[in-house]
Amino acid sequence: TALTQLLPENTEHVEQWERQASTIQKNVLSHFWMPDQQYFAMALDRDSQGAVRQVQSVTSNPAVLLRSSLFDTMAPHDKKRSVESIVRKIYSDEFVTDIGVRCRSAKEADMTDYSAYQGTHTVWHKETADVAVGLRKQGFGALAEQLENRMLNAVNGSG
Repeated sequence: TALTQLLPENTEHVEQWERQASTIQKNVLSHFWMPDQQYFAMALDRDSQGAVRQVQSVTSNPAVLLRSSLFDTMAPHDKKRSVESIVRKIYSDEFVTDIGVRCRSAKEADMTDYSAYQGTHTVWHKETADVAVGLRKQGFGALAEQLENRMLNAVNGSG
């Protein structure tokens, strides 16, 4: 886990941290994964009866998981399926623009009738940079480089 890397001298808690990391991984995969979308939900909330439900807005946020260790201990087939589906979604016309990754899928452009802070017309370069790091970590270096070049396009275009 990341904690064992951050605190290598603190070995007495390694097993506990490993169990917690495994629990977090299982919960994220079971609660956030949207099988029909082959992508992760943006968030969880509760319905009027208190049952947990997914906020199924399709955003760039789940692509940042590529940078995390969430997939590191998954079975190779499951990891490949999950990572490739995220890459396919985030590197589609729904998200990729000339200047980076939009915050919300272009397919949800009609969700609001105004330009939202994290909407379909918004690109955050910090988010795009995090996605690029994740792409590189997962073996998609060429796509990461393309995203970085798109960010440079934004800087060059704005003068």
